[in-house]
Amino acid sequence: MKKEERKEMIMEFKEENAMKEALNKNPSVSEDDNIIRPPKKLSDLTPEKGMRNANIRISRVNKIKTDNEKLGLKAGDTYIIEKSDIIAALEKWLKDKPFDYFLIEHNESPDNTHYHLVIVFRKGNSAQFKTIKNKFPYGDIERCGNVAACVQYLIHKNHPEKHQYDAKDIETNSPGKLENYLLYQIGLSPKAQFNKVKEQILSGQLKACDIDKIEPDIYIKFSRQIKAAFELRKKIVLKSPKRELTVVVIQGKSRLGKSTYAKVWAEKHNKTYRYSAAGKNIFESYQDEDVYILDDWDHTGLKIADFIKLTDPNINVPLPARYHDVYLLADTLFIITNTDFLGWYEDEDEKLREAVFKRISCVLTFEPTEKEFVSAYTKNTIATDESKTGINRFYLVPTAEPKLLDLSQYIDISNAVRTFDDDI
Repeated sequence: MKKEERKEMIMEFKEENAMKEALNKNPSVSEDDNIIRPPKKLSDLTPEKGMRNANIRISRVNKIKTDNEKLGLKAGDTYIIEKSDIIAALEKWLKDKPFDYFLIEHNESPDNTHYHLVIVFRKGNSAQFKTIKNKFPYGDIERCGNVAACVQYLIHKNHPEKHQYDAKDIETNSPGKLENYLLYQIGLSPKAQFNKVKEQILSGQLKACDIDKIEPDIYIKFSRQIKAAFELRKKIVLKSPKRELTVVVIQGKSRLGKSTYAKVWAEKHNKTYRYSAAGKNIFESYQDEDVYILDDWDHTGLKIADFIKLTDPNINVPLPARYHDVYLLADTLFIITNTDFLGWYEDEDEKLREAVFKRISCVLTFEPTEKEFVSAYTKNTIATDESKTGINRFYLVPTAEPKLLDLSQYIDISNAVRTFDDDI
C-alpha cells in the first residue's frame, strides 16, 4: 500500500471516529451526514426509529450543491421555497397521516428569510427522519425536546432580544392547540403547571374534550385532581341553569351529507364537536364539546317530556348514560334524522308537541340533486296553522333559497368504501 493511500485511510478512520464521538455526545445528522443539531443518543438516528414530532428550519433561498433529479435541479441552481409551497406539501401529507403543524415566516432580515415549522404527530403516529427529509429536502430537521417551547420560538416569545412576531402570523391546522402551546409556561415546576391547568379548567378555557392539550406527565401525576377540577367546573356551570342552546334539525334520506354538514359547520366556526354514541346510551361519548351531533336520531328512544327537558334553555338535567351523569354543556345541538321531523310524537298532546317544535331554531331539509355526491339543502322555520289540528297543524316555511353541498370537497369519495383483499 502506498504511503499516500495509507495516510488517506488513517484520515478517514479519524474522521469516522470523530463523527461517532460527536454523535455519542450530542447527536443529530442530516441525510448527507452533516451535523445539524445532535440528538441525545446514537439510537435516535436509526432509520427504523420514528419521530413523534419535528422542528424544521427551511431557508427561502437555497443554493443547490448536488443534483436533485426529483425536483429537476442541478448543482449551482438557486431553489426558491415560498410559504405556500410548504403549506401545500403539508396539506397533501395530511391526507395520509394525521398531525398538527405550526408554520411561520421569519423575514426581519430580507437577506435571510426563512421558515420555522413544528410538526406534532397525533396519538399513535410518527414518521422516520428520512420520510420527513423527503417531504422537506432542504430543511434542517430535529426533534422537539419540548413542543411548547418550539411553538413559542416561532414568535420568539422567550427571546426578547430577538424580533417579536405576532401569533396571528402562524399558519396552523390546530388553532386550539396553538393557543394552548403559547399559554404554556416554560420552566414551571410540575405543581405550578398543574395550578395553571386547574385555573384554565375552572375558567372554562379547558374542557374535558381538551385533555390532549394537557402535558401527559402533568395529567398522569395530577389525574385525580384534574378530574376533580372538571367536576367542580361542571357544578359551577350548573348553578346558573340558564344556557344558550341552539337546536338544529337536519332531515333527509341517507347518504346526502347531513352528518358531514354538521362536522364542517363546527370546524368552520372553530368549535369542538362529537358524534353521539351508538346504542341506548347515546350521550355516553359526550365530553363537554361545543357541538353535539345526535347522529341517525330516532325520537322513539326518548320520551317527549325528556326531549323537552333536553332542549330547554332554562334547565340542565342529567342525561341517560351508563356509568355517570352527563350534562349537555354544548351551545349547539344537531339532530340528524332520516324521518320527517314534523311527524315526531304524533300521538302526543298537541301542547307538548308545540313545546318540542318551539325548541327548534331551524330545520335543514336535505334533498338529492341530479349530480352525484351533491345535495341541496333548504333552511326552514316551523310554522303553525291554527285552523288545523293534529299532525297537519305544523308545517315548514323556507327562509332562503336552497344551497348546495358538494361532498367531494370534504370527504374522499374514492375511499368511501375500502376494498378487501381476501387472499390468505
